[in-house]
Amino acid sequence: MRACTQHATGISEDVEIIAMEPPSEQEMANFMVGTGPGPERRDQRIDFHGRRQSKWNKQWIDNMAAKAQRCLRRDYDAAGTANDSRITPSVLYWQKLALQRLDTLRSEWRLILPRDGETQEQAHARWERTKKNRNKDALSC
Repeated sequence: MRACTQHATGISEDVEIIAMEPPSEQEMANFMVGTGPGPERRDQRIDFHGRRQSKWNKQWIDNMAAKAQRCLRRDYDAAGTANDSRITPSVLYWQKLALQRLDTLRSEWRLILPRDGETQEQAHARWERTKKNRNKDALSC
C-alpha cells in the first residue's frame, strides 16, 4: 500500500501528509453538498479535525484503495497474472488497509500537535523523539 501510494502521489513520508493543511470547513461543506471537489488523486489532505468516517475521509480511503489496486494490477499485468483471482486482492481488502493507514496518519497528526504551552518546534521535537523511541523498541524485539 505504501509503495503504491508513493508511486501515485509522489509522497514518501508520513510527515508530508501530516504537514499538509487539512481541507477547510468550506471545502468539506462544498464537497458534502456536491458543489465542490473532494480529495483527488494528488490531493492527499485528510480531514484530521472530523470523524474518521467523515465523507471526505471515506473518499480518501476509496482513492487510496483504487490506487493500490491499480498499482498491483499493473505489476500483475507485467507478470502475466492480472486475471488470477487467487492472488488479486479485493477492493474491500485495500479499503481496510487504507483505513488502517488513515488511522495511523490521524494518530501521528495528534502526536505532533503542541501541548500545554509548547511551541510548534517543541511539539515537532517531541514527535521526533517518540518516533525514535518507537523505532528503537521495534528493533529490540
